[in-house]
Amino acid sequence: MPICQNCGYEWRWSESLKLTFNYKSTCPNCNKKQYLTPKARKRSSLTSMLVLIPLACSIVINMSLPFYLVFSLVIFSITILLSPFYIQLSNEDEPLW
Repeated sequence: MPICQNCGYEWRWSESLKLTFNYKSTCPNCNKKQYLTPKARKRSSLTSMLVLIPLACSIVINMSLPFYLVFSLVIFSITILLSPFYIQLSNEDEPLW
């Protein structure tokens, strides 16, 4: 789980889930701005590409549409549910590159 770089507060899963959709937020404990590190932003963009796996499988295996949709939904759900565990925070908004 992410840890605030100002006060050392360990964010709860539900609090850090919001960071999955927004790269900056305020710490619930000390109300200071926290940003995702460039490494965490790159990692989240790569894991979001996991949703493309069912598409590649559907082309190779020729799966049915319902199976494809369920498989995509499962991959997407796992990606979203695990995303708070690989988030790292920084006090500054660092450039991605």
